[in-house]
Amino acid sequence: MKNNKVIIWEENETFPIEKLESFLFSLGFFDFSFHICQNFEQCKQECLDNFDTAVVICDNSKLDNLLENIKEDGDVLNLLFEQSVTVSRGEKRMLLIPLQLPYEKFLKEFLGESDIHIYSVFGKTVTQIKSIFDSIRCDYKIITKTPILHTIYCFTAVNEELVKSAIGDFLYSFKDESLTNACVRKLREKSMSISVVEQATCGLVCGSVLGKVKEAYILTDENDFLKFDITEELLREKGFASKELSFELTKNLLKKSQTDLAISVLGEKGRFFVSIGDSQNIYVFSTSFEGDKKQVLDNVVDFTLFRLLKILN
Repeated sequence: MKNNKVIIWEENETFPIEKLESFLFSLGFFDFSFHICQNFEQCKQECLDNFDTAVVICDNSKLDNLLENIKEDGDVLNLLFEQSVTVSRGEKRMLLIPLQLPYEKFLKEFLGESDIHIYSVFGKTVTQIKSIFDSIRCDYKIITKTPILHTIYCFTAVNEELVKSAIGDFLYSFKDESLTNACVRKLREKSMSISVVEQATCGLVCGSVLGKVKEAYILTDENDFLKFDITEELLREKGFASKELSFELTKNLLKKSQTDLAISVLGEKGRFFVSIGDSQNIYVFSTSFEGDKKQVLDNVVDFTLFRLLKILN
């Protein structure tokens, strides 16, 4: 097995390693180990230890000194895009990238790209995802964004129809794409206007698709509901979160805003209702999530965007 490593020398330890790992996966490389160094000696030792392919990321002001201390007789040095350095040592290869520069173009040029299949999935657990891809018998890696939001990188040839059948409607993209980006892309493609009213998510849904929302409202008390022609009787009977209230709110929002689509997000006592509609149809979805407040809100926003994307598709 090859010894491929990424060496990161950064004293503040703020480098986005997961983002870098995802990018390597997207190129078709998943057998890299990661080594975090806090000083020159640690970084130097990692560079001198055995490797087949190494990527070194460090501050530009320290790169020349590091290179001077790790190069060996017979090494072939070259500039890559006039900004980073490659070192060839027989069959071993090393790339040194300044920390201040975006690493994507350097890695793509240095490593090349392999055939890779990417699946973005919402609504399944890691255990369920593993079971699906183990049954398909392929080489894969999972990047989990939240407990029910994942990107799966598949490194061997697979039957796309088999994967789609196994994952079902939970598969929302064939690339490493957030639900926000997928929704914004689809809204742009369809040139559709959208209005949003939120009682449970504090404006987070609107913020996710910012720039595509024509009108947005946040409801905080009974008077706010009444402004959307919601009757006091309905509020007394159903409370501030129900499928009936969600339906009426979205229907009235469509009339008020005259947008192509309208969304309402309501929640009470851990139960949430998301309603999405146009002039022809209004769909109401219900869900519940556990966890701390931030986790629950993040999951509700993702749930709303996922349902919106399914309707847009």
